[in-house]
Amino acid sequence: MYRSIILVLLFSISAVKASVQKEDSFYNKHYLSSFLGQVYGEKVSAIIQEKIIKRGDVFAGACDPYSLIKKGTILYRKNYGCFRGFHEMNKSPVGKSSSVRSLLMNEICSEIVKVEGAVKYSLRGLSKEFNFENFSRYSEIFRLTVDKNIFNQIRNKKSPWVITSKIFCRSEKWQKP
Repeated sequence: MYRSIILVLLFSISAVKASVQKEDSFYNKHYLSSFLGQVYGEKVSAIIQEKIIKRGDVFAGACDPYSLIKKGTILYRKNYGCFRGFHEMNKSPVGKSSSVRSLLMNEICSEIVKVEGAVKYSLRGLSKEFNFENFSRYSEIFRLTVDKNIFNQIRNKKSPWVITSKIFCRSEKWQKP
């Protein structure tokens, strides 16, 4: 009797455990904006501001309540992330996986690589020659590991560095803690 009860309990626990899915955690808007700004330079700051910093609902990360300046009864905002009001102070410090986040990152990376000089800026220190050694070193910026198959698929394209940069930028690997 006890044996059957224990088996039922074990089965129930394993069924509950199997139904719980672990949700991926992502860095928030502050990390994303800092990282992309460092990789692609100052020219992409408008895209970052509009598509990441203003989207705390998607990318998480609370705004800084101490960045607001009040003089008398007038409140001056300094664009530190509280774009939709003070309720943004309650945003989670950790981003979560979502289809909206993926779609926005795809759009952001597509826009970034179109900015004149952004891809060239990201290649600083690397030769512009598109070879596997440079390709591999460039992947390290985004914490990726690559193989020759990926390289071979890209190398004969019209703008291999632009394509590579867009693919690496969209990768979720560098966006996760």
